[in-house]
Amino acid sequence: MKEQSGEPEPIGEDTKQPAESTPADAPVQENSAPPPVVEPVVVEVVEPIKVDSLRAELDATVARLRETEARLRERESSLREVSKAFRDLEGDMDAFRRRATVAADQRAERRSFDVVEQFFEPVRNLRRSVDASTTDPAAVLDGIRMVAQQFDATMTRLGLVEIPALGANFDPSVHEALAVSPVADKEQDNKVLFVHAAGYRIGVKVLQPAQVVIGKFGEPTPEA
Repeated sequence: MKEQSGEPEPIGEDTKQPAESTPADAPVQENSAPPPVVEPVVVEVVEPIKVDSLRAELDATVARLRETEARLRERESSLREVSKAFRDLEGDMDAFRRRATVAADQRAERRSFDVVEQFFEPVRNLRRSVDASTTDPAAVLDGIRMVAQQFDATMTRLGLVEIPALGANFDPSVHEALAVSPVADKEQDNKVLFVHAAGYRIGVKVLQPAQVVIGKFGEPTPEA
């Protein structure tokens, strides 16, 4: 039994007993834990991003888009110009059609006026002759003859021409054959022998073909 000294024993780290060290050649106990397995770390090598290449490609794409946008604006402008030109042309055509219609109506009116003016005086004379028919028949006949002459003169001024017929060669474009008559003279073959109704034309247009009888020459049949 230790003797108690008059001084108290110090309390603290100094009072702790040192841990017993294990000798290096001490045998390993069988129930000790195995060391942890360290997995190998696979490092994937990533190709560095080529920033300059991507920037150049982006700039090229933006340039193409701007070029396409410029062409689109240019085509839209051209389309607007063509559309305006088409509207202007359509307006000009409408105005031309209106002017042409008005001009055609004016020409038709002038032609009608000219024709009526030509026949106005003969018709008035014909009415005078009709009004005088109850008083003097001879005067009526003279008036009708005068009116007929006026009508003939008026139609001649308008270009009416009688188609030659009697003694002329038969022409189906201006003659209408009503009958065929045999002739003994060969010179009268296919000649107009008789005019049933006179024919008329204005310029080259036939108003009425001449109605005629033509000759047909035939060789005499020898007697038996």
